[in-house]
Amino acid sequence: MTAIGGVYPRGSGCGQSPIKKMTDAFCDLGLSNTEVWPKEIPQTPASPRPVFGTFALPRSGSKAPAGAHYCDENSGIEIAADARIDDQETLLRLLDLPPGQAYTMAAGDLILHAYRKWGDACAEYLIGDYAFAIWDPGKRRLFCARDHIGARSFFYQNTPDGFTFASDIRGVLAASEEPCPLNEDYLARSLLSGNFYSKQQTYYEGVKKLPAGHSLSVDSDGVELHRYWDPRAVAPISYPNDASYAQALRDLLGKAVEDRIQTDESLGVHISGGLDSSAIAQIAVQQLHSQNRDQPLGLSWQPPVDQTQATGPEHRLIAALQQQTGLQVDYVVPDTDGLYAMFLRDGTREPCGRTLVNEDAIQQHAAANNLGVILSGWGGDQSISNNGRSYYPELLLSGRWITLFQELRLKGRRGFKALWSETIMPAFLPSVLNRYANWKIGKPKRTRQMQSYIHPDFQAKMKPEKPESYSFRSVRKSQIQQMDDGLVTRRLEAWAANGRPNGIEYRYPLLDRRITEFALAIPSSQFKRGKWNRWIFRNAMRDILPKEICWNQSKAEHQRIDALLEPFFETIERIRQELQSGDLTTSRGHYVDMPRLIDCIEPSRLKAGQAYGSVQNTLKLLDLG
Repeated sequence: MTAIGGVYPRGSGCGQSPIKKMTDAFCDLGLSNTEVWPKEIPQTPASPRPVFGTFALPRSGSKAPAGAHYCDENSGIEIAADARIDDQETLLRLLDLPPGQAYTMAAGDLILHAYRKWGDACAEYLIGDYAFAIWDPGKRRLFCARDHIGARSFFYQNTPDGFTFASDIRGVLAASEEPCPLNEDYLARSLLSGNFYSKQQTYYEGVKKLPAGHSLSVDSDGVELHRYWDPRAVAPISYPNDASYAQALRDLLGKAVEDRIQTDESLGVHISGGLDSSAIAQIAVQQLHSQNRDQPLGLSWQPPVDQTQATGPEHRLIAALQQQTGLQVDYVVPDTDGLYAMFLRDGTREPCGRTLVNEDAIQQHAAANNLGVILSGWGGDQSISNNGRSYYPELLLSGRWITLFQELRLKGRRGFKALWSETIMPAFLPSVLNRYANWKIGKPKRTRQMQSYIHPDFQAKMKPEKPESYSFRSVRKSQIQQMDDGLVTRRLEAWAANGRPNGIEYRYPLLDRRITEFALAIPSSQFKRGKWNRWIFRNAMRDILPKEICWNQSKAEHQRIDALLEPFFETIERIRQELQSGDLTTSRGHYVDMPRLIDCIEPSRLKAGQAYGSVQNTLKLLDLG
C-alpha cells in the first residue's frame, strides 16, 4: 500500500528540507521505496510549485506503486495518488478511452484523464478508494480529493508559509517547520468518550484531515473545502418486487468483489461466521475459481478450534462455510506481547486501541504469510446489511399503521413487546431506550466523567461537550447518521495506517459507493421483514450461503471475547505494575487521573467494572513507549 505526501510553498519556496524530513519519517515506517519530484526545485517567489513524494515498501516482484508519479506532458498537470479505481469499463467509456485498457492503466493516470475532462467535478465520477493531489500549473493550484467513505486517508497542514499533506499524520508532523502542539480540546473529548470522532480535527493543532467525500483546492490565497458526495442527495429507487431488489444487490455485490480482486498480490479475507464476511468470502472464492486463481486465505478473530472442548456457534458457522467453499481459515488470537507493544504506542500519531486489539495480530499473521490485500465485510451493518431498527418507528410516525400492525403480527408473541421497545420508545423516547438497553445488559448508564479517567483539573478548563443526538425515526436517517458519526471511517483510518508498514491493503466490498447508494435508495421495508432483520441481504444470499449462516440471527461472539480477555488482562496488569514501579512513565500524566487509573485497573476491580473500553481509550493517549 502506497503513501503519498507533498509540500506546496507560498512565497520563496521550501527547498528539499520538509520533503526530506517527510521521506525520513516514512522510511522509519519501512516505506523506503521512495520517489520525490521534481528532483531539482527551481522555486521563485512568483511561481512556487509543490514537491510531491510517494512512499512504499520495497517488495520484490510487485508492480510499480499505485501512487507513482504521473504527468500529462502537454499540460504539465501532475498527480500523486494513493488510489484504486473501480468500474473502470464505465469510466473509460465516459472518458472516450478504449475499453480494453480497463485494469491495465494505473489509477493515477485514470484520475488525470478524469480531471482533464471534468476538472474539479472529477471525483463525482470516480468509484473506488482514493486520496490524491493534482498540481495544475495553468491554474497555479493544487486540487485534492478523498473517496466517499474515507478508505484512504489524507492529512494536511495549512499555514501562511505553505500547505503540507500526507497519507499518514506522521508525515505531516515530520515535515512541519515547528513542533505541532497537542489539540487539548480534541484530547479532552477523546478521553471523555471513546466514540468521539472528528471528520477534520486531529490530536494536533493545525493538522487536519480532508473529510471523506470532500475535495480541497489550494492556491496562494488559501484553501477551499467542497463536499462532492452527500448521502442525503441519493434519490430513492423502486423495483417491482423483492426478487428484483435481491437480484440487483447480487449484481452489485458481484461487481464490487470482482473489482477488488484485481491484484497481483496474495489475497486474504476476513471470516467471522457472520453474514457479511461469509458473503464476501463466498463470492470471492467463486470468482477466483472461475479465473483459475488461488483461493484467499481466511483470517478469523476466533480462537483456534480446541478438540477437547465443545465447538461453539461461531466455529460451526465457519465450518459450514468451509465445507461449501473449501476455504482454509487461520484462527488468530492476540498475545500479551503484541497487546503490550500496541498499548505503548503514542495513540495521537500511531494507530492504537480498541479497533486494533484483534486486527493487529491479523495483520502480523497476514504479513508473515505474504498477503498484500485483505477483503473485509466491515461497514455492511451501516449500509446494505443494516438491521432496519428504525423501520417500526418510521411506520408509526408516517401513519402507515396497517403495515406496522401486519409487521408486528409476523413477530408472533414478540409483537406486543416490539410495539413498545422497538416502536414507541425509539420514536418518542430515544434517550429512555438507551438507558433501558444499558440496564438490560447489566451496565447502568454512568456519567461520562465516571466512565473516563480524565484529570478533573484538565476537564474543568475545557469546553463543555456537545451532547450526542441520535435519531431512530427512519431507516434512512439512521443510515446517514451512522455514516456521519465516523464509526466506519475511524476504523478504516486505523486499519490502513497500521496495515501500511505491514504491506497490507484493505478492500471493503460492502462500502462500495454503488452499494452504499443502493442501500440509501431502496425502501425501508427491504431491511426488515417480520422477525427477520437485514432482510434484503438474507434474501439475496439465500441460494448462495449455507442456510445456517444466511438465517442466523445472533451476532454474539462469546468465544472470541473469552479468548481475548486473558491476554488483555495480563497486558493491563503488566502495564499497571510498571506504572507503579516507574518502569513506565508518561509526559501526559497531567491529562489523566493517574492514581485512579492505576487503582481501577487492578485485576479484580477491572474485571468487576468491565470498563475495558475506557481503559484502552486512556492508555493509547499516554505515550508510554
